[in-house]
Amino acid sequence: MKKSPTRTEALAPLLTIDGLAAYLNKSKRSLYRMLAAGELLAPLGKLGAGARWRLADVDAWIEAGFPRQEVWERMRNRQVA
Repeated sequence: MKKSPTRTEALAPLLTIDGLAAYLNKSKRSLYRMLAAGELLAPLGKLGAGARWRLADVDAWIEAGFPRQEVWERMRNRQVA
């Protein structure tokens, strides 16, 4: 069962594709390719005009060694359980 975000998590800074590209020092095109190949953590969803990533999630993903999407989801689900 997926845990609901806390109020603090819900209000955490969000990154657009442009912000994520700058934060990871990658081009937007590279990020779109990585996302399509399952090499980038999935966004929270579309908010307004585009996808958003929670900065804390991106930092945790980096700290975990940039795992593929399916591996990252399994890791996150184990942390919640």
